[in-house]
Amino acid sequence: MYHSRIGNQICSTSPNSECGETQTMDHIVSSCPLYHFPGGLPRLHLADEEAVLWLEGLNGI
Repeated sequence: MYHSRIGNQICSTSPNSECGETQTMDHIVSSCPLYHFPGGLPRLHLADEEAVLWLEGLNGI
Protein backbone atom coordinates (compact mmCIF):
# COMPACT_ATOMS: atom_id res chain seq x y z
CA MET A 1 0.00 0.00 0.00
CA TYR A 2 1.40 3.38 -1.01
CA HIS A 3 0.40 6.71 0.48
CA SER A 4 0.18 10.04 -1.30
CA ARG A 5 -1.29 13.43 -0.50
CA ILE A 6 -2.06 14.15 -4.15
CA GLY A 7 -5.78 14.55 -4.88
CA ASN A 8 -7.87 11.62 -3.75
CA GLN A 9 -4.97 9.15 -3.99
CA ILE A 10 -4.54 9.06 -0.21
CA CYS A 11 -3.97 5.28 -0.37
CA SER A 12 -3.16 3.35 -3.48
CA THR A 13 -1.95 -0.09 -4.47
CA SER A 14 0.53 1.47 -6.90
CA PRO A 15 3.13 4.25 -6.56
CA ASN A 16 2.59 5.27 -10.19
CA SER A 17 0.70 8.18 -11.67
CA GLU A 18 -1.64 7.79 -14.64
CA CYS A 19 1.28 8.28 -17.05
CA GLY A 20 3.10 5.28 -15.54
CA GLU A 21 5.92 7.13 -13.78
CA THR A 22 6.38 7.17 -10.00
CA GLN A 23 3.93 9.70 -8.58
CA THR A 24 5.86 12.34 -6.66
CA MET A 25 5.15 16.03 -6.29
CA ASP A 26 8.27 16.82 -8.32
CA HIS A 27 7.09 14.53 -11.13
CA ILE A 28 3.55 15.97 -11.16
CA VAL A 29 4.76 19.58 -11.11
CA SER A 30 7.82 19.35 -13.36
CA SER A 31 7.72 16.47 -15.81
CA CYS A 32 4.40 14.62 -15.93
CA PRO A 33 3.14 14.73 -19.53
CA LEU A 34 -0.44 14.81 -18.23
CA TYR A 35 -0.26 17.32 -15.38
CA HIS A 36 3.01 19.34 -15.36
CA PHE A 37 2.83 23.03 -14.47
CA PRO A 38 4.56 25.37 -16.96
CA GLY A 39 7.49 26.93 -15.15
CA GLY A 40 7.80 24.08 -12.66
CA LEU A 41 8.12 24.43 -8.92
CA PRO A 42 9.74 27.90 -8.93
CA ARG A 43 6.74 29.36 -10.77
CA LEU A 44 4.27 27.37 -8.67
CA HIS A 45 5.80 28.93 -5.54
CA LEU A 46 4.70 32.35 -6.81
CA ALA A 47 1.13 31.21 -6.09
CA ASP A 48 -0.30 33.50 -8.75
CA GLU A 49 -3.79 33.01 -10.16
CA GLU A 50 -2.62 30.49 -12.77
CA ALA A 51 -0.86 28.41 -10.09
CA VAL A 52 -3.93 28.37 -7.87
CA LEU A 53 -6.16 27.30 -10.77
CA TRP A 54 -3.70 24.54 -11.68
CA LEU A 55 -3.66 23.26 -8.09
CA GLU A 56 -7.46 23.29 -7.96
CA GLY A 57 -7.51 21.27 -11.18
CA LEU A 58 -5.43 18.51 -9.54
CA ASN A 59 -8.33 17.55 -7.31
CA GLY A 60 -9.02 13.97 -8.23
CA ILE A 61 -5.66 12.76 -9.50
